[in-house]
Amino acid sequence: MTTDDFVTVEDPRFEAARTLLQRIDDSIARGVDPSPVVGFIAGGLCAHRHGSQRPSNEVDGFFHAKVLLPPNLETPFVDGDGTTRTMSWDRVYFRDIGLMHPDYASRAEPFWKGRLLTINMLGPDDLAVSKIGRWAESDREDVAAMAAHGKLEPSRVQRLAEEALGYFVGDPSPVLYNLNQALQVIRDNMPSADLRVAGAALDEINQAAQFFPEQAGRHPLAVGVDPKNKAALAVQLNRLDTGELRQRLDDTSAVWRHFKAAPQTSNFNCRALAAAAAGHAAIVGVLRSRGVDSPPLEPPRPSRRERAPRGQRAPRGRGD
Repeated sequence: MTTDDFVTVEDPRFEAARTLLQRIDDSIARGVDPSPVVGFIAGGLCAHRHGSQRPSNEVDGFFHAKVLLPPNLETPFVDGDGTTRTMSWDRVYFRDIGLMHPDYASRAEPFWKGRLLTINMLGPDDLAVSKIGRWAESDREDVAAMAAHGKLEPSRVQRLAEEALGYFVGDPSPVLYNLNQALQVIRDNMPSADLRVAGAALDEINQAAQFFPEQAGRHPLAVGVDPKNKAALAVQLNRLDTGELRQRLDDTSAVWRHFKAAPQTSNFNCRALAAAAAGHAAIVGVLRSRGVDSPPLEPPRPSRRERAPRGQRAPRGRGD
C-alpha cells in the first residue's frame, strides 16, 4: 500500500479527524523507541465515509498497539452549515466494545498516513457488523444509509456477523435478534437490481466522458456525477421525475448518434459509444419500472423478407 492509496476526502469532519491523528502521530514520534503503528476508525465518522449523513463529532478509533494518547485530542471545525463544532477523540472506545469479525483489517479502506501512524476506515460490512451488538437508533440510521448507497449486501453481512459470533462467549440470542433486524433494514433500504445496473451504466458514462471532455456538455448524465459511487448514481437516477428522465434519454441518444457517426474507430470512440448505449438502457429500465415505454436506441433492422419488395422475393434454392 502506497501513500497514493490514501484518498483525501474533502469534508470538514475528516479534516478535523486528520488534525487529531497528526497529533497522535507526533506524540508517537516523540516517544521512546518509536515504531510504526496501524489503527482503524469505526463509529459514526466511518459511517459518514460510507454514506451516512448523521453528524458525528467523535473519532471512534483503536490501534494494533498500546498507544499513549496525548492530552489535547480536541479541535474545532466549521461544519457544512457554517456552525463551529468540536471534533474529539473518544477515549473510552475500544475494538471489542461490540461485535467485530477477526478479519476486519483485510477489508479496511485507507484513510490517513503519517510518519509512523497508518489509519484505515473499517469497510462497510464490518462497520455494520460492529453496530449489531448495540443496535441503537443511531446504528439503525447508519446501516440504513449505507444500504441505500449500495454498500451493504444482506447475505454478506449475515455471514460475517455469524462468523464473528463464534469468537465470543455468552448468550448470542440478543445479538441474533439484532442481526435479523439489521438484515431487514438492509433489505428495505438497498437499491433494487435495476438501480444497481443503472448506477454501473452511469459510472461507465462518466468514465467515458473523461476521454472526450469537449463533448461532456452534451452528456448531462456525465456532468457533476461522482464516478466512485455507483449506488449514489443509481439513487440519483431514480429520483428524477419521468419528464427529466425522458429528456436525459433524448440527450443520451444524441450522444450515442454522435459517436456512432464518427469516422474514426478509436478506443476512445468505442468506449464512449458503449457507455452511451449502457446509459440509454439504464434509463429505459427505470422508465419501464414506472410503466413508461421508451423507443429503442436504434430501430430494429428489417428481416430479409421485410426488405424485399412484395412479389419480388428471390426464389428459394435447394440450398436455402
